[in-house]
Amino acid sequence: MDEQALSGIFKHTAARLNKMPKDGLLNNRRVIAVEGTGVRMPDTPENQRVWPQWSSQKPGCGFPTARICACFSLESGALLSYAMGNKKNHELLMFREQ
Repeated sequence: MDEQALSGIFKHTAARLNKMPKDGLLNNRRVIAVEGTGVRMPDTPENQRVWPQWSSQKPGCGFPTARICACFSLESGALLSYAMGNKKNHELLMFREQ
């Protein structure tokens, strides 16, 4: 499954969750948990262009890295939104975009 199809499924699921009734739990407040992390990917030329490795690494000795920031519903644990960036993107800035 490609990234565009997964993104479509995510958007549909998040929209459905936002339409669910919100009563009773957590004093009727919407509580969102935010998490940021980094991931490594296969060392391909395409990945190196989008997510370059650190300049301190010798060519061929490192892997492309990406940063991910995601927001989750504390009530259901469902993913509400996410942003991806390269090594130059800080999780706080990606959170603000969401």
